[in-house]
Amino acid sequence: MPVLFDEFDRTNKETWITKANTDLKGAKTADEITYDIEPGLSVSPFLTNEDQVETQPMVLPHTVTGAIILEANHENVIAALEQGAQALMIKLLSADNLDRIFKDVVMDIITFIIDDNDASLDDRQEIKGFFGPNVQVIYMSEGTIQLDKNASFVERIAQVKVNQSQPVFLQLKDDFLAQIAELQALRKIGASHIYAFSRYEDDQLQNHGTLIAHTYQLMAAHLGGADIAFGPKHSEGHDFGRLGLNIQHMLGMESQLGLVTNPMAGSYIIDEMVEKMVNA
Repeated sequence: MPVLFDEFDRTNKETWITKANTDLKGAKTADEITYDIEPGLSVSPFLTNEDQVETQPMVLPHTVTGAIILEANHENVIAALEQGAQALMIKLLSADNLDRIFKDVVMDIITFIIDDNDASLDDRQEIKGFFGPNVQVIYMSEGTIQLDKNASFVERIAQVKVNQSQPVFLQLKDDFLAQIAELQALRKIGASHIYAFSRYEDDQLQNHGTLIAHTYQLMAAHLGGADIAFGPKHSEGHDFGRLGLNIQHMLGMESQLGLVTNPMAGSYIIDEMVEKMVNA
Protein backbone atom coordinates (compact mmCIF):
# COMPACT_ATOMS: atom_id res chain seq x y z
CA MET A 1 0.00 0.00 0.00
CA PRO A 2 1.54 3.34 -1.01
CA VAL A 3 2.36 5.88 1.68
CA LEU A 4 0.14 8.97 1.60
CA PHE A 5 1.54 11.66 -0.75
CA ASP A 6 4.12 9.27 -2.27
CA GLU A 7 2.57 9.98 -5.67
CA PHE A 8 3.71 13.61 -5.42
CA ASP A 9 7.24 14.67 -6.25
CA ARG A 10 9.18 16.00 -3.28
CA THR A 11 10.15 19.63 -3.64
CA ASN A 12 13.14 21.48 -2.23
CA LYS A 13 13.93 24.97 -1.03
CA GLU A 14 15.40 26.09 -4.35
CA THR A 15 12.23 25.09 -6.21
CA TRP A 16 10.07 26.81 -3.59
CA ILE A 17 11.99 30.10 -3.85
CA THR A 18 11.94 29.95 -7.66
CA LYS A 19 8.16 29.54 -7.58
CA ALA A 20 7.85 32.41 -5.07
CA ASN A 21 9.91 34.72 -7.27
CA THR A 22 7.73 33.84 -10.26
CA ASP A 23 4.56 34.60 -8.30
CA LEU A 24 6.00 37.91 -7.04
CA LYS A 25 6.35 39.08 -10.68
CA GLY A 26 9.27 41.36 -9.94
CA ALA A 27 7.59 43.34 -7.15
CA LYS A 28 10.33 42.01 -4.88
CA THR A 29 12.34 38.83 -4.50
CA ALA A 30 11.87 36.00 -2.04
CA ASP A 31 15.11 37.06 -0.32
CA GLU A 32 13.51 40.41 0.50
CA ILE A 33 10.56 38.83 2.31
CA THR A 34 11.39 38.49 6.00
CA TYR A 35 9.59 38.22 9.33
CA ASP A 36 10.97 41.30 11.11
CA ILE A 37 10.95 40.83 14.88
CA GLU A 38 12.92 43.92 15.91
CA PRO A 39 15.83 45.95 14.49
CA GLY A 40 18.66 43.57 13.74
CA LEU A 41 16.56 40.44 14.21
CA SER A 42 14.60 38.91 11.35
CA VAL A 43 14.05 35.49 9.82
CA SER A 44 13.12 34.25 6.37
CA PRO A 45 9.75 32.50 6.10
CA PHE A 46 11.22 30.20 3.45
CA LEU A 47 12.47 27.47 5.78
CA THR A 48 12.71 23.73 5.32
CA ASN A 49 14.32 20.88 7.23
CA GLU A 50 17.52 21.75 5.33
CA ASP A 51 17.81 24.88 7.52
CA GLN A 52 17.36 23.16 10.87
CA VAL A 53 20.16 22.77 13.38
CA GLU A 54 20.34 19.23 14.73
CA THR A 55 19.32 19.53 18.38
CA GLN A 56 17.46 17.45 20.91
CA PRO A 57 13.75 18.29 21.08
CA MET A 58 13.12 20.78 23.88
CA VAL A 59 11.04 19.41 26.74
CA LEU A 60 8.97 22.21 28.26
CA PRO A 61 7.14 22.29 31.59
CA HIS A 62 3.36 22.23 31.81
CA THR A 63 2.36 25.86 32.34
CA VAL A 64 0.52 26.46 35.60
CA THR A 65 -2.39 28.91 35.79
CA GLY A 66 -1.65 31.74 38.20
CA ALA A 67 -3.59 34.52 39.92
CA ILE A 68 -2.29 37.84 41.22
CA ILE A 69 -3.89 38.85 44.53
CA LEU A 70 -3.90 42.64 44.92
CA GLU A 71 -5.18 42.69 48.50
CA ALA A 72 -3.98 39.86 50.73
CA ASN A 73 -7.13 38.68 52.47
CA HIS A 74 -8.88 35.36 52.94
CA GLU A 75 -11.78 36.16 50.63
CA ASN A 76 -9.56 37.00 47.64
CA VAL A 77 -7.36 33.93 48.15
CA ILE A 78 -10.31 31.55 48.35
CA ALA A 79 -12.06 33.18 45.39
CA ALA A 80 -8.96 32.77 43.17
CA LEU A 81 -8.54 29.13 44.19
CA GLU A 82 -12.22 28.34 43.67
CA GLN A 83 -11.91 29.83 40.18
CA GLY A 84 -9.12 27.37 39.39
CA ALA A 85 -5.85 29.15 40.17
CA GLN A 86 -2.98 26.72 40.70
CA ALA A 87 -0.50 29.38 41.78
CA LEU A 88 -0.87 32.62 43.73
CA MET A 89 1.24 35.76 43.68
CA ILE A 90 0.60 37.80 46.81
CA LYS A 91 2.16 40.94 48.24
CA LEU A 92 2.71 40.62 52.01
CA LEU A 93 3.75 43.74 53.89
CA SER A 94 3.97 41.92 57.22
CA ALA A 95 3.45 38.54 58.87
CA ASP A 96 0.16 39.65 60.46
CA ASN A 97 -2.97 37.52 60.01
CA LEU A 98 -1.32 34.79 57.94
CA ASP A 99 -3.43 32.11 59.61
CA ARG A 100 -6.55 34.05 58.68
CA ILE A 101 -5.46 34.84 55.11
CA PHE A 102 -4.66 31.21 54.29
CA LYS A 103 -7.33 29.52 56.38
CA ASP A 104 -8.62 26.27 54.78
CA VAL A 105 -5.98 26.43 52.03
CA VAL A 106 -4.16 23.17 51.28
CA MET A 107 -0.74 24.75 51.04
CA ASP A 108 1.35 21.94 49.58
CA ILE A 109 -0.57 21.66 46.30
CA ILE A 110 -0.20 25.35 45.38
CA THR A 111 2.79 27.36 44.18
CA PHE A 112 3.20 30.71 45.95
CA ILE A 113 5.13 33.76 44.82
CA ILE A 114 5.46 36.06 47.79
CA ASP A 115 6.34 39.70 47.21
CA ASP A 116 7.92 40.44 50.59
CA ASN A 117 10.23 43.21 49.41
CA ASP A 118 8.52 45.82 51.61
CA ALA A 119 8.31 43.60 54.70
CA SER A 120 10.80 44.00 57.55
CA LEU A 121 13.56 41.44 58.03
CA ASP A 122 11.78 40.03 61.07
CA ASP A 123 8.51 39.74 59.17
CA ARG A 124 10.27 38.02 56.27
CA GLN A 125 11.62 35.38 58.63
CA GLU A 126 8.19 34.90 60.19
CA ILE A 127 6.59 34.59 56.74
CA LYS A 128 9.10 31.89 55.77
CA GLY A 129 8.42 30.06 58.99
CA PHE A 130 4.70 30.10 58.29
CA PHE A 131 5.04 28.49 54.86
CA GLY A 132 7.68 26.03 56.01
CA PRO A 133 9.94 23.76 53.93
CA ASN A 134 7.26 21.60 52.28
CA VAL A 135 5.44 24.36 50.40
CA GLN A 136 6.69 25.54 47.01
CA VAL A 137 7.40 29.24 47.53
CA ILE A 138 9.39 31.89 45.67
CA TYR A 139 10.33 34.85 47.89
CA MET A 140 10.98 37.90 45.77
CA SER A 141 13.22 39.44 48.42
CA GLU A 142 15.73 36.65 47.75
CA GLY A 143 16.39 37.95 44.26
CA THR A 144 14.68 37.82 40.88
CA ILE A 145 15.42 38.93 37.34
CA GLN A 146 12.83 41.50 36.26
CA LEU A 147 12.90 41.87 32.49
CA ASP A 148 12.06 45.35 31.19
CA LYS A 149 8.90 45.25 29.10
CA ASN A 150 10.35 47.95 26.82
CA ALA A 151 13.63 46.13 26.21
CA SER A 152 14.13 44.12 23.03
CA PHE A 153 13.95 40.34 22.98
CA VAL A 154 17.72 40.16 22.47
CA GLU A 155 18.37 42.54 25.38
CA ARG A 156 16.11 40.55 27.70
CA ILE A 157 17.82 37.27 26.83
CA ALA A 158 21.26 38.85 27.34
CA GLN A 159 20.15 39.97 30.82
CA VAL A 160 19.27 36.39 31.78
CA LYS A 161 22.51 34.98 30.34
CA VAL A 162 24.39 36.77 33.13
CA ASN A 163 22.54 34.88 35.88
CA GLN A 164 20.32 31.94 34.94
CA SER A 165 19.84 30.74 38.52
CA GLN A 166 17.37 33.42 39.65
CA PRO A 167 13.65 33.31 38.79
CA VAL A 168 12.78 35.31 35.67
CA PHE A 169 9.76 37.64 35.65
CA LEU A 170 8.70 39.04 32.30
CA GLN A 171 5.80 40.90 30.76
CA LEU A 172 4.54 39.24 27.61
CA LYS A 173 4.84 41.06 24.30
CA ASP A 174 2.27 41.19 21.49
CA ASP A 175 4.42 39.49 18.83
CA PHE A 176 2.91 36.02 19.18
CA LEU A 177 5.55 33.92 17.40
CA ALA A 178 8.51 35.90 18.73
CA GLN A 179 7.16 35.70 22.29
CA ILE A 180 6.95 31.91 22.06
CA ALA A 181 10.52 31.89 20.73
CA GLU A 182 11.81 34.15 23.51
CA LEU A 183 10.41 31.87 26.22
CA GLN A 184 11.99 28.84 24.56
CA ALA A 185 15.27 30.74 24.11
CA LEU A 186 15.30 31.63 27.82
CA ARG A 187 14.82 27.96 28.64
CA LYS A 188 17.57 26.99 26.21
CA ILE A 189 20.15 29.26 27.87
CA GLY A 190 19.39 27.76 31.27
CA ALA A 191 16.60 29.78 32.89
CA SER A 192 15.00 27.36 35.32
CA HIS A 193 11.98 29.37 36.53
CA ILE A 194 10.06 31.64 34.16
CA TYR A 195 6.97 33.58 35.25
CA ALA A 196 5.03 35.36 32.52
CA PHE A 197 2.57 38.23 32.99
CA SER A 198 0.07 39.74 30.60
CA ARG A 199 0.85 43.40 30.09
CA TYR A 200 -2.78 44.51 29.90
CA GLU A 201 -4.47 46.24 32.81
CA ASP A 202 -7.99 45.36 33.93
CA ASP A 203 -9.75 48.38 32.41
CA GLN A 204 -8.18 47.69 28.99
CA LEU A 205 -9.89 44.28 28.80
CA GLN A 206 -13.29 45.90 28.31
CA ASN A 207 -12.18 46.39 24.70
CA HIS A 208 -12.76 43.22 22.66
CA GLY A 209 -9.65 43.75 20.56
CA THR A 210 -7.48 44.01 23.66
CA LEU A 211 -9.12 40.90 25.11
CA ILE A 212 -8.12 38.96 21.99
CA ALA A 213 -4.54 40.27 22.25
CA HIS A 214 -4.51 39.30 25.93
CA THR A 215 -5.62 35.76 24.99
CA TYR A 216 -2.83 35.49 22.45
CA GLN A 217 -0.30 36.57 25.08
CA LEU A 218 -1.46 33.86 27.48
CA MET A 219 -1.43 31.31 24.66
CA ALA A 220 2.18 32.30 23.87
CA ALA A 221 3.08 31.72 27.54
CA HIS A 222 1.65 28.20 27.40
CA LEU A 223 3.20 27.36 24.01
CA GLY A 224 6.55 28.85 25.01
CA GLY A 225 6.74 26.89 28.25
CA ALA A 226 6.48 29.49 31.02
CA ASP A 227 6.31 27.84 34.43
CA ILE A 228 3.39 30.03 35.51
CA ALA A 229 1.27 32.42 33.44
CA PHE A 230 -0.59 35.28 35.10
CA GLY A 231 -3.52 37.17 33.64
CA PRO A 232 -5.34 40.20 35.08
CA LYS A 233 -5.08 40.96 38.79
CA HIS A 234 -7.72 39.70 41.22
CA SER A 235 -9.53 42.44 43.09
CA GLU A 236 -12.91 42.74 44.76
CA GLY A 237 -15.75 43.95 42.58
CA HIS A 238 -14.06 43.04 39.27
CA ASP A 239 -14.38 39.93 37.14
CA PHE A 240 -11.24 40.37 35.07
CA GLY A 241 -9.16 38.03 37.24
CA ARG A 242 -11.73 35.28 36.81
CA LEU A 243 -11.85 35.96 33.08
CA GLY A 244 -8.07 35.57 32.82
CA LEU A 245 -8.21 32.23 34.64
CA ASN A 246 -11.03 31.00 32.41
CA ILE A 247 -9.02 31.86 29.30
CA GLN A 248 -6.14 29.75 30.59
CA HIS A 249 -8.47 26.88 31.51
CA MET A 250 -9.76 26.87 27.94
CA LEU A 251 -6.20 26.83 26.58
CA GLY A 252 -5.16 24.00 28.87
CA MET A 253 -8.30 21.87 29.04
CA GLU A 254 -10.22 22.50 25.82
CA SER A 255 -7.30 23.22 23.49
CA GLN A 256 -5.28 20.62 25.45
CA LEU A 257 -1.99 22.49 25.08
CA GLY A 258 -0.65 20.78 28.19
CA LEU A 259 -0.96 17.25 26.81
CA VAL A 260 2.35 17.44 24.93
CA THR A 261 5.77 18.47 26.17
CA ASN A 262 6.36 20.97 23.37
CA PRO A 263 3.38 21.94 21.20
CA MET A 264 5.62 23.97 18.87
CA ALA A 265 8.14 21.20 18.19
CA GLY A 266 8.73 20.95 14.45
CA SER A 267 7.92 24.59 13.72
CA TYR A 268 10.81 25.70 11.55
CA ILE A 269 10.22 29.41 12.07
CA ILE A 270 10.08 29.10 15.88
CA ASP A 271 13.26 27.01 15.90
CA GLU A 272 14.97 29.59 13.68
CA MET A 273 13.88 32.46 15.95
CA VAL A 274 15.12 30.63 19.04
CA GLU A 275 18.54 30.04 17.48
CA LYS A 276 18.86 33.67 16.37
CA MET A 277 17.81 35.02 19.78
CA VAL A 278 20.21 32.73 21.66
CA ASN A 279 23.15 33.52 19.40
CA ALA A 280 22.50 37.25 18.84
